[in-house]
Amino acid sequence: MFFANSGGYSSKRILGVLGFVTCCIIFILAFSLNKEIPEFADILLITSASLCGVDSVANIFTKSVNKS
Repeated sequence: MFFANSGGYSSKRILGVLGFVTCCIIFILAFSLNKEIPEFADILLITSASLCGVDSVANIFTKSVNKS
């Protein structure tokens, strides 16, 4: 499923969602136990956001700027 060339979900998006869910679990556990959030959680959140396709949202705006 991760390496399917036709149809289905992209492996980047699947891993991005898994990373995002992991970050949510870390944040919820840290807040509920009154612990400090580990430093790697920030990096994991940024990485999973980029894997989910945040860069494609930025490309929408750059394409419209280049047309003018």
